[in-house]
Amino acid sequence: MELSYAGPCSYRDALGRLCRCDLHVYRDGDAAVVVASEREDNPGASITNTYEYLATGVWQKLGLPIDQVTWMEHYGAQSYGVRIDETFDWVTLERQGDRLVSPAWRPGSRQELEQRIGQPFAAVRSIEEQED
Repeated sequence: MELSYAGPCSYRDALGRLCRCDLHVYRDGDAAVVVASEREDNPGASITNTYEYLATGVWQKLGLPIDQVTWMEHYGAQSYGVRIDETFDWVTLERQGDRLVSPAWRPGSRQELEQRIGQPFAAVRSIEEQED
């Protein structure tokens, strides 16, 4: 797969609050893998608590059949500004009209992700690393 986007993504939650995450979109024709990473400077609710809003916006922008998009949630070692164990979870969603709803998570791994995208996954650097 080819990395078609890597960078910040802003979206609104159910209460209209601004949320931010880092997004990686890998494409191969009509297929896509979307990795949303929690940011340490996210001003809103976590990606876990807002995944359906994030995914709906991304899916609508990609314009791909929902069965061609694979979703992953990522918490990096610095997602909360303190050292945590990195986590990867596959996310499935149901389509309800023009929205994606009912997210369900299944544990994944960096290795599974890298196998799916065919390349190493490089998370966006933490704020401290970007300032150095």
